[in-house]
Amino acid sequence: MSTDNRRYSPLPARIEALRETGLLDSPCEEAFDRLTRLASRLLRVPVSLVTLVDEHRQFFKSATGLPEPWASARETPLTHSFCQHAVRSGEPLIIFDAHECPLVRKNLAIRDLGVVAYAGIPLKLPSGHTVGSFCAIDHVPRHWSVEEISTLKELARSAMTEIELKLALANQKDILATVSHDLKNPITAILLNCDLLRRQLPPSRAQVLVDCLERATRGMQNLVTRVLDRARIDYGLVEVELARVKVRDLFGSLADIFIPLAAARRVRLDIRQPDTETLVCDETRMGQILSNLTADAIEHSPEGGIVTVRMRIEPATGKTEISVSRTGAPIPAAHLPHLFERYWRPPEGMTRRRDELGLNIVARLVRAQDGEIRVTSTAESTTFTVQLSKQAGTSDHESPSAA
Repeated sequence: MSTDNRRYSPLPARIEALRETGLLDSPCEEAFDRLTRLASRLLRVPVSLVTLVDEHRQFFKSATGLPEPWASARETPLTHSFCQHAVRSGEPLIIFDAHECPLVRKNLAIRDLGVVAYAGIPLKLPSGHTVGSFCAIDHVPRHWSVEEISTLKELARSAMTEIELKLALANQKDILATVSHDLKNPITAILLNCDLLRRQLPPSRAQVLVDCLERATRGMQNLVTRVLDRARIDYGLVEVELARVKVRDLFGSLADIFIPLAAARRVRLDIRQPDTETLVCDETRMGQILSNLTADAIEHSPEGGIVTVRMRIEPATGKTEISVSRTGAPIPAAHLPHLFERYWRPPEGMTRRRDELGLNIVARLVRAQDGEIRVTSTAESTTFTVQLSKQAGTSDHESPSAA
């Protein structure tokens, strides 16, 4: 059978599925390279490949032992591909001696790449589309044993697991975009209409209902923001821009938001303005950090309790420390090492914290700014302390690099 690539016409759906994996023309990855190295070692073959086959070529997602110039090119035309046949049939392709096999004996891979013995296992997506092959190659005729084919199938399954994980991640990113667009936009519209109704309605029961609607909507807005932040952090999409921020503005915004909330819960919020004028940080992210910690402290303070927010320069290191403290019941010592873990929950029967997800996000945002966060808890108070590596400044005109 001829291997002329003009006669190889894959279904458009298969090519679309292949491209959706995002693997074509992607960089080498250790997860795949480890598998081809393992195949070469276990099967004692000089060449092992993870190939992806599109309309005109085969692309090597991973290649162990491939000669130049093919190793650097990371692809060959279909005139040099045995893998295309495994992809076409969707079944393992086992060849003892390519010179004697009618399917491939005219294939230029024999002459140019030294492919003589070949064993290829198709790589099939959950959709059923075959996108490539995991193959082992020898330069001399070879009878592949049942055990060797079984080993190759296991390695191919591992390669497919990696591909499926990438597909799952891509789908999650699509969900992230959907949440961002399809939830944030209507929430914003509801809030704008609440504001419009409040300005048009006279003081009445209706206005009270508008206030309730706005509070509920802002709760939804905060939840969506936290979920999106969690996803962006996981995907490495959060960018941090360090700059000199006016401490007065940062703490002032905190006071505007949380003093009314604390008063409603009969908690005193004491925000102590520091002597320093500026702080090197990402203003948006630091606002999120302080808002999460302050809301958490108010939530867990008893009636008549005190929440204190302060900033200081640590004398021993010269680093900036911002702390949020509350009075009230302590956090059990056994829980402290786990508070910032992503999936940790208190043991059954113990009271859950308001927002374990929020604390994990806080810790990640702090670390993204080269900072550290710690928590201490005694019978009298609990304190979360954020330490930043950049120092605070006394002049609004200083640049971050001067700190």
